[in-house]
Amino acid sequence: MHEPSLSEVLHSPSPHLPEGDLQQQLQDLLNTVRQHFGMNVAFISRFENGRRIFEQVSSDGPSQVQVGNGDPLEETYCQRVVMGDLPGVIPNTADFEVARNLPITRTLNIGAYLSAPIQLPDGQVYGTFCCLSHQPENNLNQRDLQVLRAFAEVAGQHIEKHHRQAQERQDKIRRIQQVFTGDLLSMVYQPFVEVTTGKLVGIEVLSRFASEPYLTPDIWFAEAHQVNLGVELEAFAIRKALMELLDLPGSFQMAFNVSPQMLLSPQLEGVLQGHPLDRITLELSERAPVQDYSVLLERLKFWRSQGLRFAIDDAGADHASMRHLLHLHPDTLKIDMSLTRGIDVHPGRRSLTTALVAFASEIGSTLVAEGVETRGELHTFMQLRVQQAQGHLLHRPLPVADLGEMLKDQGAC
Repeated sequence: MHEPSLSEVLHSPSPHLPEGDLQQQLQDLLNTVRQHFGMNVAFISRFENGRRIFEQVSSDGPSQVQVGNGDPLEETYCQRVVMGDLPGVIPNTADFEVARNLPITRTLNIGAYLSAPIQLPDGQVYGTFCCLSHQPENNLNQRDLQVLRAFAEVAGQHIEKHHRQAQERQDKIRRIQQVFTGDLLSMVYQPFVEVTTGKLVGIEVLSRFASEPYLTPDIWFAEAHQVNLGVELEAFAIRKALMELLDLPGSFQMAFNVSPQMLLSPQLEGVLQGHPLDRITLELSERAPVQDYSVLLERLKFWRSQGLRFAIDDAGADHASMRHLLHLHPDTLKIDMSLTRGIDVHPGRRSLTTALVAFASEIGSTLVAEGVETRGELHTFMQLRVQQAQGHLLHRPLPVADLGEMLKDQGAC
């Protein structure tokens, strides 16, 4: 494997510093160092395309050193220090011929100079951490240089962390974009039925992603939202499912999991335009944070006026918060599978479900039990008068072809 030379490193492009916290962290380091040494200017530079760029600057007054300005590397102290042509501590630039002959000595009025490379953990030289005074500082010594090197190391750790996060963000964006352009996303459909009759009344649309390593759908959608592609991915999945489902016989309900961002997005109208809204239910997870219920309620009012139905998914998953249930008055409540598991032998889960049954009856909502896997669980829900259920005991998630065959066998619902 080719190891880059120092010259290649110095002349290779480096990424810019991210906005936000990193800039403040580095500014704090610069201010501390400059004030500690009592020097006029401190700066962090980056090496990019053969130039030294001032990335962050701290000064005690007006200065020629300005963020964004740059010079050819060969004309700077920074490169000479990294290459070993100048020492990291220069109490008086007049004592060093190389320094005296550099035009930048006069341009920036450099009388004394401290410089340490900023090296990232992978060995790349990002740039330098430097201080300068307009007058000689004859008291500067190797101990001061060691202090500066310690700060340069801390700066390198901050920069590397943020670069790693930026790279992770780019990797997420690349993965999501591959979904839009490839065949990574497929849809499966899990029926839900009437508890008393077993009749199919609807299907929940579930996304499946083909990737190495395998990531669960909740991770895919969470990462998409982290890189501001969450609404686009949700819209893509809903469109794909609608294209498959609307060719099937019957008038069953189609339930789609959505985020608050999707509910509030203008994209939703375009996605649903032309489709039978009275057959569509949008499910919002109880775990999904809502910043402003008044805005969400206003949007839900509009969609309900168009015939759309609304459900709260994962009801009872968070015992400490029932805010969604209290604020949003859903048409359907889906009992989280954490309550379903062993409800026939767990009095606490049965009691909490009994409370949900009463609450749903009070607000006129339909209850759906999720994750039913045993006959005991199903029998308990029948006793509690939960109207609908879904789970592997009843039907596993099916690809569209198998769902179509099932509908034909049932004479379509």
